[in-house]
Amino acid sequence: MNLKQVACGIAASCLFPVQAYQAVEAGLLPLKERLSVMAQDQKRLDEQLSREDNSAEARAQAWRQSKALAAERAQVEREIEQAKSWANSSLLMHTAPSEVEPSHKAPRGSKP
Repeated sequence: MNLKQVACGIAASCLFPVQAYQAVEAGLLPLKERLSVMAQDQKRLDEQLSREDNSAEARAQAWRQSKALAAERAQVEREIEQAKSWANSSLLMHTAPSEVEPSHKAPRGSKP
């Protein structure tokens, strides 16, 4: 019985053509947008650190925020690289049935 189920599963998978898709770049857009926001925040923090008129406490806080932002940026960059490597992996290929053309029926009243 088990062999029959396997054979039916293979036969069913061959009935419909399969189209591979990898929507990696579209999925990475939010992470890339986050990286650009982080770059703007880092620029703002660098400006705060370079000002001479800021207090020591304000500089210390900007320094802590800058360190936390750098760690988050590194984490997001690792996630992007990991997603790209997974997308290139043949073991993790995602598949979906391609568009199947509808069968054309003869108009009513016509002879085949």
